[in-house]
Amino acid sequence: KLNLDHLATLFECLSLDQVLTVFECCLLEQKVLLVCSRYTTLFHVAQSLREMLLPLVWCHIYVPILPRTMLDNLMCPTPFLIGIHSDYAFKHDFPFVVDVTIVNLDEGTVQSPEQSATA
Repeated sequence: KLNLDHLATLFECLSLDQVLTVFECCLLEQKVLLVCSRYTTLFHVAQSLREMLLPLVWCHIYVPILPRTMLDNLMCPTPFLIGIHSDYAFKHDFPFVVDVTIVNLDEGTVQSPEQSATA
C-alpha cells in the first residue's frame, strides 16, 4: 500500500520531473543511490519509490540506509536502491561506482550516469 506520508516526503525533495526520472530508473532496474543528511527522509523516499512500483515488486538489493562501513556494497553488479548519509557521499569514498543514478535529496538533484561521465 502506498503511504502518503512517504510520498509527501518524496515530493518535498524532488520535482515531478525528477520523481519520474528516478521512477523510470527503478522500472528499468538500474542502480539508484539516494543521498541525504536526514535518515528519516532517506527511509521515506526509498520506501515510497518501492511502493510506487506496485503491483510490481523491487526484487533487487534494497537498503534504505547503508552504514559507512558497508560502502563496498556499492560495487554490486546488480541493480540496487540504496540510501547513504550525505556526510560520506563523496566520490573519493567510492570511485568504483560509475553506473549509478545519484539522487541528492538535500539539494533536489538527480545525476544520471551519463551526466557523471561528462562532469
